Amino acid sequence: MEASQTLVAQLGHLPLEVSTSVVAVLQRASATFWANPAAVTRMAALLGVSVTALVLPAVRTVYKMLTNYRRARRVKVGGKAPANPPNTTFSNRWFLGHSTAILASPTPVHFHRASLAHARDSVYLSYDLFHGPNITVADPKALQTILSSRGYQFAKLDVVRGLIAYVTGDKGLLVIEGDEHRRHRRLVLPLFNAATLKKLTPTMHRSLNELETILDASATKGSAAPVEFQHLSIALTLNVIGRTAFATDFAALGPTESPLTAAYNSLLHTFGITGWNIAKRALPFLGWLPLEANRELVRDRHLVTSAVEKIVHDLSSREGSSDAHSEELDALARQNLTSLVQVLLENQKDGNGGGDTGLTLTEIRDELLTFLLAGHETTSNALSMTLYFLGLNPDVQETLYRALVDELPEGDDISLDDANQVAELHRVVNEGLRLHSPVFLTVRKALNDNEVTMSDGRTLEIPAGAGVLIPIQAMHLDKQVWGDDAESFRPDRWKEIQITGHEENPAATRTLHPLNFMPFLAGPRACIGRAFAIMELKLFLARLVRRYRVSVPESTPYPAVHYSITARPVAVPLVFERR
Repeated sequence: MEASQTLVAQLGHLPLEVSTSVVAVLQRASATFWANPAAVTRMAALLGVSVTALVLPAVRTVYKMLTNYRRARRVKVGGKAPANPPNTTFSNRWFLGHSTAILASPTPVHFHRASLAHARDSVYLSYDLFHGPNITVADPKALQTILSSRGYQFAKLDVVRGLIAYVTGDKGLLVIEGDEHRRHRRLVLPLFNAATLKKLTPTMHRSLNELETILDASATKGSAAPVEFQHLSIALTLNVIGRTAFATDFAALGPTESPLTAAYNSLLHTFGITGWNIAKRALPFLGWLPLEANRELVRDRHLVTSAVEKIVHDLSSREGSSDAHSEELDALARQNLTSLVQVLLENQKDGNGGGDTGLTLTEIRDELLTFLLAGHETTSNALSMTLYFLGLNPDVQETLYRALVDELPEGDDISLDDANQVAELHRVVNEGLRLHSPVFLTVRKALNDNEVTMSDGRTLEIPAGAGVLIPIQAMHLDKQVWGDDAESFRPDRWKEIQITGHEENPAATRTLHPLNFMPFLAGPRACIGRAFAIMELKLFLARLVRRYRVSVPESTPYPAVHYSITARPVAVPLVFERR
């Protein structure tokens, strides 16, 4: 080990062309052995090694490490190598990557913020397993190129796509790439236009009525009891997505959790940043061991997938009159409404299941599973945390309440147009999404060599195969962008901000790049349900704040957050008192 460290250290100080030549020779030698297993077997026998299965993976790993080393050496910012995170060790560089450092940090967001501060730059270079280079980019102009103008040249990592596909299937928008993604996006995007979304508000209000029944039981004036709201928020948004997308009642706000809801929530743990999940990523065979955790995962996946397949089959054949979704179909029909799955099935029927006019039944199933994953998880997290922030800031909550009372018509049937007219509500939603971004990080892989111009004119050189990390939450807390109070909940800051390309704000005192604030990402892979999520948040907050005075119980610590593909609060205790 000491000798190998010395070799690596020497290579690191050689000129790039020299060290690259040395590594190329070692790489070719490794490739020769990897491509000729028989030669490796003969050498193993000559050395007295009988278990060649241990030799071949080792050779392949060395080849991968050397390939990654050459790739990492080509990453440049303004012609120079970018900084590494603080306290980067030999093990971080060559074996475990920075996964251990992230696990040792209070949260992944702390790690990214500390690394950006250490680099004193908007770019730094960290490592994945076996020296795989990950370039963290927090420069908005560079990100506009990476996410927008060259969005399809930066694909999701195979390991991330595999994890998501395990839950959503391999034909959903979160997984597919290139022309297939373009086709799906073109077919699915019309589902989220303003005209379609406005028709869904009665269904959303119906789910809110159920939530308010539960809250009213604990919200007697003067004696309100705390409730764990995160669980209720998840159930609320799950019911909404069930009715609006699936034409199905998930009954998530019922007295007991439905098997489907329980199985889906269990599946989400596959995305967690935990030692076990990282180990399974490095050693995939661990996922096939006869362990109860693995068996439970398979059972949960089968339950969720089978349930959604049955919904698609029954709706496409107009069968299943005794099923849960039949009642929902009748309720929608009485109001002259429809669900997203019905629209997809009608398009599929018109297009005979192919071409540019419709999705196949398998594609519809996977898109519904994608809606389930992306359509309720992010909104529930944002709703819980925004109410938490309002509970901590009663003056802000009172300002919002007065605006809602003064600017909205009486009654609970608030329309989307009405909600959009309340500027204070818009500012509160933006500030909640900034301070707690449900999608806190996204990762891409460069498919080609790219040179990207940054805001200060420097060129960022990204070699093909390198990972690109976009630290969304860390960017939203950057004091250089948002001010010294970046960690405070202050919706009034949005009175001072003009985001380039957005609706003009005459009172703005400073202008921000649109990618300084991107809770829904940007470009062709931006969240297709952004308008749906914003509508939910505005309607939910408008009704809840107008009906209840929300507070945080005394001595309640900041909610712990479970980081996976989203930043999900573990528990958010709140007190709801009827106004």
